[in-house]
Amino acid sequence: MSAPGIGGDDRFVSGERALEDLRLETLGSLLPGLIHEINNPLSAILGTIEFVNEIGGDAESVKTQLHRIQDCALEIRGTSKLVSNFVSEPLERRRLVFDALVEESVHLAQTVVVSRAIEITTQYKAGDDTFVEIVPNAVKQAILGLLLWAPGSGFTASAVDISTFVEAGEAIVRVVAPGNPPARPLALTAQVAAVGGFRFVHTGNVAELRIATSA
Repeated sequence: MSAPGIGGDDRFVSGERALEDLRLETLGSLLPGLIHEINNPLSAILGTIEFVNEIGGDAESVKTQLHRIQDCALEIRGTSKLVSNFVSEPLERRRLVFDALVEESVHLAQTVVVSRAIEITTQYKAGDDTFVEIVPNAVKQAILGLLLWAPGSGFTASAVDISTFVEAGEAIVRVVAPGNPPARPLALTAQVAAVGGFRFVHTGNVAELRIATSA
């Protein structure tokens, strides 16, 4: 199935290839945060194992340490699953609840944003009855592009506010942060929006993704 706004076989192939290329570029921008997110629990696992080997302790103490190792391993698995789903998700149009799609995108962002020390606050106001028909991976790319570009890019503020609402037949996700994001992530987000079939609007420190609602 072709991406919205892309008609005909040749244009579909071109649009799908563009989204795939942009997805790979977005993935590359995630690597610093991903390395941080994986290294932290791995360090905890190795430290705990070293502690048990050197100090030992009674059965209850060892059990507590093993639970810590399990929690860290589950954290790594959760991070890996999120990224794997992003990379392997088909580039197809789907009808989805808008707020759920944005929340999933933000969750992915929050998983790898810790190393950038950005606090994300969210307000989902579009409602469970607001649907969009869109390539969901394109929306994820656009949100990640604004929040998680390579170090020194994207929003460099310590806090970012994300909200959703409906206006004039469009489901809107608004990203607000002090200061202005640099041109590169904005250009890439604009590319994703153009290929994905939704609108990208940017004024000062406010960026919006606008998607036509689906009845």
